[in-house]
Amino acid sequence: MSNYRWRAFIESKYKQVRKEKGYFDRKLIKNIYRIWIRAKRLGLTEDSLCMFTEKIVLRINRGEYPKELNMNIGKLEQHLKKIAKDRS
Repeated sequence: MSNYRWRAFIESKYKQVRKEKGYFDRKLIKNIYRIWIRAKRLGLTEDSLCMFTEKIVLRINRGEYPKELNMNIGKLEQHLKKIAKDRS
């Protein structure tokens, strides 16, 4: 997704959540999107971005903060490739 499309996506979600008087963390959503793109490419998930985001946010609300959210891109790629290889 190009920077323009990504920015438009984030802003539309931000406006939607703010209308509902909710809290929206742009950085968290961007990190979730980054993980989703790579997981989808490696065949680790078939979920839509919306469903994937809900799953991650539910884990965070339960107190389980996924370590993948703090990884840089190189480590994230290696980590997801290892998971894909183990599932094969």
